[in-house]
Amino acid sequence: MVRKYKFILWCFVCIYITIGFIHLDINHTTLNIMGVIGLLQLWISIVSWYKCANRLFSPYIFFLIVLYVFSFGQSLLYPFGLISEKRDLYEVYSSIYGFTVSDIFQAQRQTLLMLAMFHIGGLSTVFRQNYSCPNYVNYYSNDNSRLKHIGWGLFIISVIPYTIDLVSDMVTSLSMGYGAIYGGETKIGINNIWSFIGAYFIPSIICLFIAYKDHKKIRNTFLIIMLLISLAILITGGRSRAVILLCLVVILYDYLIKKFSKKQIFIVLICGIILLQVLAIIASTRTASIDERSYNVQFANNAAVEAIAEMGWTQFCLIESMKFVPADEDYRYGRSYLYAFTTIIPNLGFWEYHPAKLESNLGEWLTNKLGTNFGTGFSMCAEAWVNFGNLGFLLFYLWGFALASIFGKIDISIKNNNLAMLAFLLIIFWFSLTIPRNSFINLVRAFFYYGAPIYLYVSNFNFRRK
Repeated sequence: MVRKYKFILWCFVCIYITIGFIHLDINHTTLNIMGVIGLLQLWISIVSWYKCANRLFSPYIFFLIVLYVFSFGQSLLYPFGLISEKRDLYEVYSSIYGFTVSDIFQAQRQTLLMLAMFHIGGLSTVFRQNYSCPNYVNYYSNDNSRLKHIGWGLFIISVIPYTIDLVSDMVTSLSMGYGAIYGGETKIGINNIWSFIGAYFIPSIICLFIAYKDHKKIRNTFLIIMLLISLAILITGGRSRAVILLCLVVILYDYLIKKFSKKQIFIVLICGIILLQVLAIIASTRTASIDERSYNVQFANNAAVEAIAEMGWTQFCLIESMKFVPADEDYRYGRSYLYAFTTIIPNLGFWEYHPAKLESNLGEWLTNKLGTNFGTGFSMCAEAWVNFGNLGFLLFYLWGFALASIFGKIDISIKNNNLAMLAFLLIIFWFSLTIPRNSFINLVRAFFYYGAPIYLYVSNFNFRRK
């Protein structure tokens, strides 16, 4: 079965490569056709993983969907004509930055090529997952006291910084608009340390949720906390971060409490759609003038569609990166990935500018190239292009293989009651969902600053074999 789906995806890969050598008359209809192909490819990817790995609500599927939405979200909506003018990437930015329909098409082709290779890599791990660990002693997994210790410790030191940052974002968004959150000054010094400590909050919740998974009241308290945080983020307009957190909530519940039934899945989807629509009404009312506010609300633009359109703006990074590289700058040939590892070394006066900041922080690089007054962010697809150009899709095979292998070990950890590894993998999953709209440096930071220290403490640095 795996071979069948991999063959289909390889056919897609050949088509995308062939199109690159053919001169086509590109127009908006062409973009719509690519959108249909993208929907088909996404559907095949989800169905193939479900049939081969026998789990729908899996970290890999969530990552795959997030990757598609951020990298190809707007194109997925093109065939249905659902994007409003204020959300349409072409309508808003083509006149400002001068990109054309052909530029969007080339970005579509590169994106679909990379996404197809990503899933081919993922499918290559299906029969490699071993759901038992006979070589390791299961000596530490029955006592979760260390997980509680580090969970509460991190919770105590991070809850205040995280809450202050969240409230600050809410105040900024409600008073000045959501864009003001990213248009402010870059955090430096003590403010940056404050945010760094606050980033331990969600990992602390993950640790505590695992440690108290058999205590209904306590674990439900943590679920409520995460849902309230998601609601707060949604109210400010930050749909992306809220969606990522809700994905984590679903994974924690489905893996550690009870697998979702078909009825529960249906109820959750209905509640989600209703919530998104209500929040869209609140957002439109908040931004309207007093005279314009009324109870005659228009439901033409569904909130779910608006969210996908907003997150799909990330493709802008690839479009613009393809204009600058290699026309203005040479390819980096893997430098951004290699220099990302230098982020584990703090700048203690060794450099005027940290190498990771210069070579790996590609979101800042693009912002400076465009001269914008807001942060552009970045994407996995754009980073692959900046490093390897037309051969960047080959890297996505490794991405798919690596992430599918990592996420597959969550099942292994649960079966063996390996709490240290389970906490580490779920923390990596939490941070990894930001990579589709960022760059590799974020995963390096997640591994060395957040995941690895927690794993080493909980496992008590014990790696003995039988």
